[in-house]
Amino acid sequence: MTGGVDGGGAGAGAPLRAVAYLTAASLKNRVVVQLRRLRSPRALVAGAAGAAYMWWFLFRPAARPAAGALLSGAGWALPVAALVVLGLPAFWWLARGGTAASAVLAFTPAEEHLLFPAPVSRRGLVHWKLWRAQLAVLFNTVLFTVLLRGGAGHAGAWARALAVWLLLSTLQLHRLAAALVTAPAGDGAAPARAARWAPALVLAALGGAVAFTLAPRAGALAAAWDAGPFVFGTALGAALDRTPARWALWPTRALLGPFFALGGPSAGAYGAAAFGAGAARRAWAATLPAAVLLVVAHYAWVVRVDARITEAALDAGAARRRARARARTRAPGAAARRAIPLAPGGAPAVALVWKNWLAFTRATALVRILTVLGVAAAGTLVLAARSPRFAELATLVAATWGALLVAAGPLWVRYDLRHDLPHLPFLKAVPLAGRTLVAAEIGASVLALTAVQVAALLFLLAAAAGSRDGLGLTVGERLVYALALALALPGLNAATLTVQNGMALLFPAWTRAPGAAARGIEATGQNLVGSALTLATSAVLLAVPAGVAVGIAWALQRTSAARLGPWIAVPPAVLFTLGAVAVLWPVVRWLGRVFDRTDPPESAA
Repeated sequence: MTGGVDGGGAGAGAPLRAVAYLTAASLKNRVVVQLRRLRSPRALVAGAAGAAYMWWFLFRPAARPAAGALLSGAGWALPVAALVVLGLPAFWWLARGGTAASAVLAFTPAEEHLLFPAPVSRRGLVHWKLWRAQLAVLFNTVLFTVLLRGGAGHAGAWARALAVWLLLSTLQLHRLAAALVTAPAGDGAAPARAARWAPALVLAALGGAVAFTLAPRAGALAAAWDAGPFVFGTALGAALDRTPARWALWPTRALLGPFFALGGPSAGAYGAAAFGAGAARRAWAATLPAAVLLVVAHYAWVVRVDARITEAALDAGAARRRARARARTRAPGAAARRAIPLAPGGAPAVALVWKNWLAFTRATALVRILTVLGVAAAGTLVLAARSPRFAELATLVAATWGALLVAAGPLWVRYDLRHDLPHLPFLKAVPLAGRTLVAAEIGASVLALTAVQVAALLFLLAAAAGSRDGLGLTVGERLVYALALALALPGLNAATLTVQNGMALLFPAWTRAPGAAARGIEATGQNLVGSALTLATSAVLLAVPAGVAVGIAWALQRTSAARLGPWIAVPPAVLFTLGAVAVLWPVVRWLGRVFDRTDPPESAA
């Protein structure tokens, strides 16, 4: 990409006019495209469902919970929140080379065509992209914290919107700076040695300061933890208010100051109800300069990053388009050229399952998330072994994540027809009958999703081992019931994933393309409608297997409960999975015939 030169003289206003025209035209075209999309029944239904969900979840009138009232007046909330927020920069720096630069600084083809030949410097282009990003953050903040909550006539709502904008803008700029500094340069060279080690050293110093403050008070904090969450929060906040932890947390405390001056996350719809009072207004105004200073400092930091890295960031648009082009043209089996070996002979369906399993294990975002969760799980288990209350909390968290994996896992694990249908010509060339190919595609996702769920189940067992009552079960009972649950999960996953793949085959417009970001109200509504249809259809498909399993469990309970003990749960679980497979096989055969009749689009031929 060739950069422009600095403008000057009589033509200095031309770049500004070009930028203003491009921004206005882009906004107008985006609105027109969204309105035209509403003529499609799919977009209309998805948009209505997404809007209803957003209103119900975020904007409907609701009573202020008692816990929120306690948090709003708790002095410990600010230091504890500052410690939590400090974990975000730590993750961004240690993750290295995030996608923030590509998301913020990438240029579209229209912007390249219009702005690159203009008499404006590269730094000027960076300024323009950053201002556009901040305007988007400001617009969304005002929309969600003021307009949609009906607080436009209250000064507290606007003060709260400003506090939220300062918080989100600073975090966005910090993430962008971390991505720019740690990402490789445009020529493929590694980042400077200081860029690799300085952030880790700074984070280690901040963490060491916090640990140095908390270490002498470990006994008091443990006793406070056993006394309850609010007692522990009070003790932790008081400890974090001491030096040197207070100095280490100053940046995040200053960033959160205006937000908590208005009552924090538990404030009402209009920010602070008493914002008109002089004391509340003075407290908010006193915290504002430090937060503004952090935003300005981060902005100056981003635009003054090393020129080599800035060049690479400005080329992100072309790099992103090349990556998308490679993803569109690459056959789904291309990524399997190396790694786990596969025998040269055997059933072709096994090769298809193997390909999708490799795609699942090589998903960069998924591997990163699972790695972070694994590290967090290991640390949690260490703490749970020392504190029964922490073990109870870990058990609750593990159970919640397990339930989410069961309910939303089919939407997250998509290495099946939803991933491969864009490569329909390749699938048509595979020497498999349609029913076998559909079964192999679904089986790959069932295998991957069940593996993740079993890992969460093992974590739940380990966390429950340290709780006071152990879920009210002995160790042997917990293991047997976990085995029964693991045996029933494949049948449940097979039903939900069969429905998801059937929707992808029958209604491809309702399926998100691989690599596409699910954003906006329409995407939210589409996920809601798809989840509702999946739940309803799966319930119908699994009604007979579930009834048979319940009947067997009831019969065993009446005849052999004393003799079998907890093992009474295993036969119904096995019969449930086998029954689900028997019920789903005719559906898979029918989907196979649909696949055989599906022709590739002319553009893919």
